Amino acid sequence: MGSLLLESDLLITGEGCYDGQSAAGKVPTELAGLADAAGIRTALVAGSIRAGTEHFTTAVSLAETAGSVEAAISSPGHWLEEAAAILALRISEQTEPPLPAPGSAKVS
Repeated sequence: MGSLLLESDLLITGEGCYDGQSAAGKVPTELAGLADAAGIRTALVAGSIRAGTEHFTTAVSLAETAGSVEAAISSPGHWLEEAAAILALRISEQTEPPLPAPGSAKVS
């Protein structure tokens, strides 16, 4: 995983319910620590979030996105797609635009 992580710009991890146990060292938090040490942003997608997400660049809860746990469970594929769109928007807003290619016109 080390070389794969070093070739990445973003690590996305997830869990059914991100809670105090998760924050205390389950896989998503451990992955966030590895990514942080490598200078890579980490996003969390979880069915529900019940603990602080300070280990992550951004986090999305399917239950919050859907409006309730029941709604998220009734159509998980749909809400996962919505969560992915939210993550993409948040990450793109945090990313600086690339520098113009040499010889290209400057945009003002």
